[in-house]
Amino acid sequence: MEISKSPQTNDQLRVIGTLVYGGTLIVTNVSGTLAANDSFQLFSAGSAGGSFSATNLPPLNLGLGWSFNSTSGLLTVIQTVATNATSMTYSVGGGAINLSWPSDHTGWRLQVQTNHLSTGLGTNWFDVPGSSDTNSLSLPIDLNNESIFYRLMYQ
Repeated sequence: MEISKSPQTNDQLRVIGTLVYGGTLIVTNVSGTLAANDSFQLFSAGSAGGSFSATNLPPLNLGLGWSFNSTSGLLTVIQTVATNATSMTYSVGGGAINLSWPSDHTGWRLQVQTNHLSTGLGTNWFDVPGSSDTNSLSLPIDLNNESIFYRLMYQ
């Protein structure tokens, strides 16, 4: 099946009776960058059953995923990472600071800076390696840093 974001069109299979899904669903995006809530009516049938044994769907940007409704035949791009503001929790122990944030925010990047308080927070933010793959980290405390700041960033 081919889909296109721009203009938003797609191939469609229409069945008068019962459609039984099976085999591999292969979808190719021929144009445009897909975004959350883009939907494509791939199948239309009086009734549907079965399931695909495998799918080969177009790659999506970070924080997006695919949802297929087998009853309606609708393929939709969904948001998989929460984009609302959130807070971190912390604890200190064993020479480390333990930071965590909600699991639905996995995909966000933890950033750090060690500016002196008089310098402020506007500059020198650095991504903590591997932070976008988790929702908790334990980081060693360096007593040579007068101050250290953390923040979460999405995209």
